[in-house]
Amino acid sequence: MTAERPNLRLLPTEKPGPLPNLTEWKGRRLEWQPWVRREMFICPPEAAKCECGYAGASWLTFGIAHPRPGETERRIVTQESRRHPGQFFDIDREVPVRPVKAIAGFRCPACRRTDLYERNGFNLEPIDPQPSLFELEDTP
Repeated sequence: MTAERPNLRLLPTEKPGPLPNLTEWKGRRLEWQPWVRREMFICPPEAAKCECGYAGASWLTFGIAHPRPGETERRIVTQESRRHPGQFFDIDREVPVRPVKAIAGFRCPACRRTDLYERNGFNLEPIDPQPSLFELEDTP
């Protein structure tokens, strides 16, 4: 039940609906993983209880940010010595950038509110809502 309308009972949907329609993030193409049901996910704290009053399991997805064509980064790579097998040394070199889980999306199964967060190490920072991201089609 919700605080605004006590007679309204929200039932969790069995299907999470469409994935967020954010297709690019910071110049990188985003590919969304399928929604998965999370029985308990304590990060971010705001996702623990939705504004509609639902406090159960939510849906979770991740947006994978793919590198731009030819994008590289400097990284220290450990390599085994050819002259002395069993010995290793570090080399600072340019390597291709790998795809990363850049965005975490949470959806309330009751009201279908979707919140997106940018992953910054172990922290999740909310992304400012943009109306076009949260327009959901009605799914039976």
